[in-house]
Amino acid sequence: GGQLGHQRVDLRGRSVTPGFIDSDGDNAFAGGDLYKDTMVNGKVGKKVRGKNVPEMLEQVRKLVLQAKPGSSVYVRMADEFVSDLSKLTAKDLDKLAPNNPLMLSLSSSEGVVNTLMLEKAFAAGLRKDHFQVVKDANGNPTGQLFSQALGFIGWNLRDWPELTEEIFKEQAEIVDQFIRVGVTTITGHASGYTVTIVSQMFHQDGLKMRIRPTLDFARQNPMADQILRRTPNMVNFSLGDGM
Repeated sequence: GGQLGHQRVDLRGRSVTPGFIDSDGDNAFAGGDLYKDTMVNGKVGKKVRGKNVPEMLEQVRKLVLQAKPGSSVYVRMADEFVSDLSKLTAKDLDKLAPNNPLMLSLSSSEGVVNTLMLEKAFAAGLRKDHFQVVKDANGNPTGQLFSQALGFIGWNLRDWPELTEEIFKEQAEIVDQFIRVGVTTITGHASGYTVTIVSQMFHQDGLKMRIRPTLDFARQNPMADQILRRTPNMVNFSLGDGM
């Protein structure tokens, strides 16, 4: 037996090591990169993929048909055809969504929106003369956006997503995958949505590892102060084990 207050464990030939730390766990969260993710009727969805651009746009049209009248639709497009998708303009998207604001995220810093989404963005404070709002030869916005102009819409105009059973299950599965390979701590940038997910899991004793989220709201957002009102309630949010 061991000394008083200690316990001896027979590992039977196995080894024990400290838990590994994933210091770049940006993609380790079910909440994803919310500012560019698909979202219809408050529910976060998957990337739109297809064999060609027409097939992908048909999927976008079907997502718009699912949306509540007048509600905003956000769609994350797979990047296999980004060079072709980047040629789309607001006029093209107006045909897909004549009555709903629509944003297509083509990459981390490139996207296109329809006329209704452009108007909504300008009304909310995005400057028409922002250098990342693309204009045509006459100085009119085309609907094509880059970096901060796109991020403004993805962050600040998006409604708060629903917390569903599926999203908690997805995060639990992600945690289990890390634990199986010995990772016990994750750190990385995360949206307020992600922080809310892991916070609730912790308080329900469902978080099996340490998660150190860095709240992400200023990246690609020229008016980041607007999103502070969307930050989660972090009172008594613990990282576990006295951390």
